Amino acid sequence: MSKNISPEILILWPETTKQPSYTEYNFGLGFCKNQLNLSLLNNNITFNWHNYSPANEQINVDLNVRFVLIVKDPMVLINALTLISMMQLIDNGFDGVGPCFSNSQFPFQVGSPIFIPFNTSTYLELTDHFKTNMNLATQDVDQLDGICALFSIDYFTSQLNLNVNSKESYYLPATPDSRFGVLKNSYVFTFADSDDQVRHDLIKLVPENCKSLLDIGCSFGSLGKAIHKISPSTIIDGIEPNRLKAKLASQFYNEIFTLGIEEFPSQKKYDCIICGDVLEHLLDPEEQLKHISSFLNTSGYLIVSVPNAGHWTLVADTANGIFEYLPWGLSCITHYHWFTEQTIIKAIEDAGLRIINIERQQTEPSPKGKIFIKNMIESNCGNEQSLLTNEFIIKAIKE
Repeated sequence: MSKNISPEILILWPETTKQPSYTEYNFGLGFCKNQLNLSLLNNNITFNWHNYSPANEQINVDLNVRFVLIVKDPMVLINALTLISMMQLIDNGFDGVGPCFSNSQFPFQVGSPIFIPFNTSTYLELTDHFKTNMNLATQDVDQLDGICALFSIDYFTSQLNLNVNSKESYYLPATPDSRFGVLKNSYVFTFADSDDQVRHDLIKLVPENCKSLLDIGCSFGSLGKAIHKISPSTIIDGIEPNRLKAKLASQFYNEIFTLGIEEFPSQKKYDCIICGDVLEHLLDPEEQLKHISSFLNTSGYLIVSVPNAGHWTLVADTANGIFEYLPWGLSCITHYHWFTEQTIIKAIEDAGLRIINIERQQTEPSPKGKIFIKNMIESNCGNEQSLLTNEFIIKAIKE
């Protein structure tokens, strides 16, 4: 409990087991929990914290609270300002309230933020914007995504029977006499799917006549699965050092190599190699690019994506003496190397490849970000295109 007074919220958080060789996930478990704890303390919300087991568990804790927050996904970034709005809705007559998420099984719980948060600073700015400038717009629903949801203590004790099970389906149905709602002006970020998103921006660059392709860092196999649907005749191999991911991805690939790119035998040759958000995780990416180039056929293509170290969120944070690692994203905990446009171009060209296309992915900055970028440009301390770009996507050819 945060203070020696009756808590407002009981937080039910799932116990989790760290995964071998999955640094991002293991780091994220502590990061998300610590962020919620800090946010509650900073907003003077009193709380009790209870870690429940994956098996069905009877909750035997002090229930002298007003609200119960059930969390089934520990890789979720929840802010206290969002919880305050959800608490207000329950005080206004709802039995259970869920937020909008960055990703949800229910379309009505997928958020549409006015800008994409890239780090903790911009996420806090977004939640503050919702709390300060937006009303408590809601949508009545008959079920809630179980990633996280807030309930009145009366509903929890009478309808949920003090039971919670993290292995059950990730949805919470309403009872006939209860009222559930979704707080539309909210955004809760989920990290769980960050490692398995289909990269259509990379797939579109694969040449139509590609007969063989290597996916470096194939993770759970979403890219291989998508390419196979488009081009069933293409032979697709994958490299994935994480054994759990490699096992799950193997169904979508001709062959999976469970090793690091440094150990990959260069006897095999490919028409196209995709290296999506991999180079920044290597200790010596410049040398490995030369190694990767060696298993491209002549006239073969390399498709690379890397985050931009010059993005305004990183520049603004470091200018203020802040640098915070995240489970995924621009400042991922496993980033060992950092690229700007100039350095990634040089690394690819030094590997003997000719760049034929550069795409600079950009998203709308936050209101504070727009002011920061404007001030940087007016003081001749920054390049607008670099500050706006969050990722570079490059296609190069071996001649």
